[in-house]
Amino acid sequence: MRKPLLLLVFLFAVQEMIARESHMYELIGFIENNSEYSYTGTPLPTVKEMSNKAICDQFKMLYPCDIAGYYDYRTDLIVIATTPTGGMIEENFYEVVLIHELVHYLQYHQGYFNVVECKQQLEADAFRLQDEYIDHMGYDPANKNNPLFALMASMCRGDNRGGHGSM
Repeated sequence: MRKPLLLLVFLFAVQEMIARESHMYELIGFIENNSEYSYTGTPLPTVKEMSNKAICDQFKMLYPCDIAGYYDYRTDLIVIATTPTGGMIEENFYEVVLIHELVHYLQYHQGYFNVVECKQQLEADAFRLQDEYIDHMGYDPANKNNPLFALMASMCRGDNRGGHGSM
């Protein structure tokens, strides 16, 4: 009796994993169709959720901070906050942040991290594609980026070539 139950749990887990990967490929397809980025066949990044406080702690920022997610190229990990930040809303939050971070994943695997003046410049395309995706899907524009914030977050400030990821 125990083996069939374990098999059923395993099958549900595999089905969930396939659905998540399939969704990531769909988002990557949108990015490819709306930018110069292309998928190189590298393994998909791991995606996990973290509390907003844990994300703030990781970046040694005072809580509450306004980090909805980040891509760590050293570990090929995308982290998404468990609750919306700033003016964002819950509906489609996860997906909107995921597409933003998948832009950084593609940027890294295509060498863009090595040709920009600073890592913040990578944000411009991620913000643009995030907003275009929201429009394309007809999602609530509350999850769009504030244009002034997007501009400021995409600007270089001094020597910023270090760091371990993109937000």
